[in-house]
Amino acid sequence: MHGFLGPNGAGKTTAIKIILGLIPANAGNIQVFGEPLQFGRKQNYLHRINYLPQNPVFPEGLTGREALALVADIYPASPHYCNEGASIPIAS
Repeated sequence: MHGFLGPNGAGKTTAIKIILGLIPANAGNIQVFGEPLQFGRKQNYLHRINYLPQNPVFPEGLTGREALALVADIYPASPHYCNEGASIPIAS
């Protein structure tokens, strides 16, 4: 497990978002697991990274199943697994 440590405003969240391909870098080059990062292209290493944002935001108007399919498209997962998990009732 690895993490980013530093004072507020040091760029920790920005660096993570760049590595995940969520925002482009202003300058420089980044390699993750030996692969060069190319903004706008699906990165083959994303299945090896877990990220839990403090305030997750999904596009408005998506159903829960559509949001799950969006994430499953980024991280390799069996469609059967996604559909099975989406049909499990959540206890309140």
